[in-house]
Amino acid sequence: MGELVGARRGATKAGIPQIPHGSNDASCQLARTTGPPNAAYANDLSAERSLVAVTAKTNRSKADKDPAAWMPPADSAACTYFVEWTATKLRWGLSADEAEQKALLDHADSCTDAVVEYETAP
Repeated sequence: MGELVGARRGATKAGIPQIPHGSNDASCQLARTTGPPNAAYANDLSAERSLVAVTAKTNRSKADKDPAAWMPPADSAACTYFVEWTATKLRWGLSADEAEQKALLDHADSCTDAVVEYETAP
């Protein structure tokens, strides 16, 4: 995931990053496996929030960084990003390190209308 796709708008290429990136959670067993369930996570198309189209530049700047190390360049996208990140982590039972938890909690106050909804992954 995160590779460039052929879609173009003018001269801008789009990237499709995973949220969170498959290599983000090094302490998670899921991230260290190569078969199921990692394959299921990497190919999860049943939750539209798992893959989000962004510019190639944004995709490269985010890479496999979590909310402690990267924020969307548009402030207006921050709450959506936090909700999608958290829902995907909960969907797959992925852990969050202290820095990631702190970043999410520090920004939660500004997302008063945000609700995290998720379905457990199959």
